Amino acid sequence: MRGRYPDGYWMGGPPFWLELLGWLLFLALLAAAVAVVVWAILRLSGRRGVGAAAGPPPGWSPDWSRPAPDPALQAVRLRYAQGELTPEQYARLVHDLGGQVPGPPSPPPGPAPGPSPDAPTTPGPGRA
Repeated sequence: MRGRYPDGYWMGGPPFWLELLGWLLFLALLAAAVAVVVWAILRLSGRRGVGAAAGPPPGWSPDWSRPAPDPALQAVRLRYAQGELTPEQYARLVHDLGGQVPGPPSPPPGPAPGPSPDAPTTPGPGRA
């Protein structure tokens, strides 16, 4: 046992692969600690994800800076929803108040209309 320290290593220290493994483990634990701190900061600040770090998208306006809906238009919509106004009265009042009347909903996509299967067929030329 000449030339050895009591812990079993040679005088030069542990083998290279063992030192490398120790440093890699240290770096992995350090990266995990940094990730936990970043996650905690994002969690406590209320921001989420990668897009949150860049800030709001262009043209975004927070709720408090949006103009409030027009109370007169709200009243007209409520009266229409309660059945007090006909569709014509509703359209006229909304137009008079400067709002936009929503158009009729578009039909759902589907097959093109064709002749019904029950429709009588007329014989063509040369058929009796």
